[in-house]
Amino acid sequence: RLARAGYYYGAIDGIMGPQTRRAIRAYERTYGALSVR
Repeated sequence: RLARAGYYYGAIDGIMGPQTRRAIRAYERTYGALSVR
């Protein structure tokens, strides 16, 4: 979903690396972060 939304441009390899984390933070800045408890 991050790639389709334009937030992630790397290879999709199933690993939660720094590039994935940056994409998630950028997405959350745009759409708001979800609270997980």
